[in-house]
Amino acid sequence: MASRLKRQLLIQAGLAVVTLLALEAGARYFQASRGRSFEDALYGTNYRDYFFLGPSFKPNSEGPAQGLDHVKINSLGFRGEEISIQKPAGTYRIVTFGGSTSHSGNYPAKLGTLLKNHKIPGYDRVEVVNVAVPAWNTTQSLVQFITRAIYLEPDFILVFHAINDFQNEEYKWLKKLPAVDYAKYSGFVENHSLLYNFARNRLRRIRDGLQGKKARAEMLTLHKMDPTVSKPSPKIYTMNLTNFLVLASHHGIKAGLITMPMNYDPAADLGTNFPRAGGFAHSGLPLIVEMVSKYNQIQRELASKFGVLLIDVERMSFTNPAYYTDLVHFSEDGAQKFAEIVAAHVERALAAPAH
Repeated sequence: MASRLKRQLLIQAGLAVVTLLALEAGARYFQASRGRSFEDALYGTNYRDYFFLGPSFKPNSEGPAQGLDHVKINSLGFRGEEISIQKPAGTYRIVTFGGSTSHSGNYPAKLGTLLKNHKIPGYDRVEVVNVAVPAWNTTQSLVQFITRAIYLEPDFILVFHAINDFQNEEYKWLKKLPAVDYAKYSGFVENHSLLYNFARNRLRRIRDGLQGKKARAEMLTLHKMDPTVSKPSPKIYTMNLTNFLVLASHHGIKAGLITMPMNYDPAADLGTNFPRAGGFAHSGLPLIVEMVSKYNQIQRELASKFGVLLIDVERMSFTNPAYYTDLVHFSEDGAQKFAEIVAAHVERALAAPAH
């Protein structure tokens, strides 16, 4: 009797192993049929962790990214069509820096279309390259400029940052180096089972959805109890933008700063674009609105000090709720209108005689 039971258990265990192996093989075939790698299940289709940059776009990828239905990333890891590192002869290259607000509605692509036929003496065409990455602040964009975008030989740079710098703590990188957490994916099962990663990612999405309302309530309470919880730093913001402008001037690159407009609709929610992440109710976080306005004022002062272009969208009554999907992210119509404003200012700046 005991031997019979033991044999049945071994058969059931063997069937379970065979079933898991079959499911694993099916998962790998499914992933390969979509043109995706094993690492895509670990990190996400469009993202990888890079030292000092953190989560950034994976070169030669496409798919959904942070609330956006479809994002196409070229071989250099930038959103948009393929470009060459060496600037083609006769090309006037504009590079845009920013976070998710540069991706909602994709204003840089719309800007490129608007400037496509703009005539600049000595140039045949205008090219706009978007090196912005969702969730980035001025620190990460400055690193992007120094280590990568500078080699694109831009003629003009546009910097559009404020909301993400709300959480740019003072001297964060001196206190803790932002090393990639390789141990996060060091387990044997994580590194070898696609079936496990599929199940883990699905359970995480379900968990995030269930915890969304609770997270929003907790974060609102936390900010109300301690308004300095995010430790916003105007000092670091000022230093980063100053370094942007000094570096641009050193390399003979024109520069422009763009103030961040906001949707003052009381019903606006900063998490509309990112429902799985929870988000923060606009009406519950007046400190965010206050700090964005303060950062915009810093831009005005720096633009005056360095004599660079300021596109002061915040003071242009850019408050039509139809232009937004939440507090700061643009709808398609909003991104188009925003791009038109930026294009008009850039055209005037390019037409102005050099000093």
